[in-house]
Amino acid sequence: MRATKRRVSYEACLTATGTEDAPWYAVPADDKGNAQLIVSRIILTALESLRMTYPKSNPERRQELQEIRKLLTKVPTLTQGPARF
Repeated sequence: MRATKRRVSYEACLTATGTEDAPWYAVPADDKGNAQLIVSRIILTALESLRMTYPKSNPERRQELQEIRKLLTKVPTLTQGPARF
């Protein structure tokens, strides 16, 4: 009886909180390798569904990005010591 109530409560929770944009996935945990493959496939499918593209650019924006790149290459790393601007 308790197990049935727990299962019903669990299913109600998942149903109430899962949405089309943020669904729940049940991944078996008894086989680590397969669990990782399943999660990888879920992530890959979600990323592919985004249909991302690179943003459009123009000459002014490219120039701005080049200037930022120059500034960033001047920032020292921990092994280079203090910055010399």
